[in-house]
Amino acid sequence: MIQVSVRLFNVLADYAGSRHVELELAEGAVLTHVLTLLCDRYPPGFTAIVLPDGVPGPYLKVFRNGALVSLPLEECCLAYGDELMLFPAVAGGGAPGEAG
Repeated sequence: MIQVSVRLFNVLADYAGSRHVELELAEGAVLTHVLTLLCDRYPPGFTAIVLPDGVPGPYLKVFRNGALVSLPLEECCLAYGDELMLFPAVAGGGAPGEAG
């Protein structure tokens, strides 16, 4: 088992009711495992940002140990002690496609 720390920002922290989560995962876990686990734990609004249509959302930025993850998230293997940060895009105005 590995343990990772996840920091949630903006509306993700609001949905989760917390800014910090510790997770235990199986060896060989990848970032999408973390996202799926969190989506199972939190309300549908969380999933709409993180995994809309079952794939990582285009407005989600993920950092691993302070560096932006540029690999596809399903290819980013995690290690014991990794610190992840999840940032949803923040913009003014309404939701995409909504008249302002």
